[in-house]
Amino acid sequence: MMWYSVQRTLSESLGDLNPVAVVTGASRGLGNSLGHAFQERGFTAVGAARSTSPCAGSALEHYSSLDVGDEQAVQSFADQVVDRFGRIDVWVNNAAVVDIFGVADGSSERWSQLISVNVLGVVHGCQAFARHVRGRPGPGVLVNLTAGSAKGARRGWGGYAATKAAVERITEAVAAEEQPAGLTAFSFSPGAMDTDMQRSLCDLPSDVFPDVHLFRERAGRGEIPSPGSVAGKLVEQAIEKLRADSGRVPL
Repeated sequence: MMWYSVQRTLSESLGDLNPVAVVTGASRGLGNSLGHAFQERGFTAVGAARSTSPCAGSALEHYSSLDVGDEQAVQSFADQVVDRFGRIDVWVNNAAVVDIFGVADGSSERWSQLISVNVLGVVHGCQAFARHVRGRPGPGVLVNLTAGSAKGARRGWGGYAATKAAVERITEAVAAEEQPAGLTAFSFSPGAMDTDMQRSLCDLPSDVFPDVHLFRERAGRGEIPSPGSVAGKLVEQAIEKLRADSGRVPL
């Protein structure tokens, strides 16, 4: 696929503005790589995360410290992005937390944290972006990050798996509900990546993470891809959706 075909199609509704992509959880890891991947493909990349600033070398045009579990904060952030850049074309709900514990052993605080970030954080992003797309012309693409554990949980992964299964059902619903407004939504499972989070999981003792040996074996075989390569695949899918929704025959 040629990027200039997407840029030309979008430019009819955007004027001289570049398409704008928002990424949550953008301070490091996959979120940081998504910022670079969107920028390389002609987007203005905007990010937010709990951290007060992104990591060194960030490609983001704008960054905000944001608790995605706070509905009003997410809406305010979306409004600020639109005020500054005119519109949002792609929204990626990437922010998430991982916490490994047995279902019977997790405190209400640990469960609440997973639900607040991984489920409500996604809901809040969906709401803010859907409201925006409803109020302006042209297509919009929503991407919600899921995981393989949404299909089946390992020992210790019940809480995380439950939140990601919820994300998949939420994505299916918002895709059907917002399609008349021009919003396309899909979930994306990045799999294991060579990030600080992945390395910290491999460092856990087996009594905390019973299947840690599987992760260590994959890492030892060099089977864990870089976040940059995963980010490229996600961005290409988002661009393909924008191109399809433009109503034009792609070049």
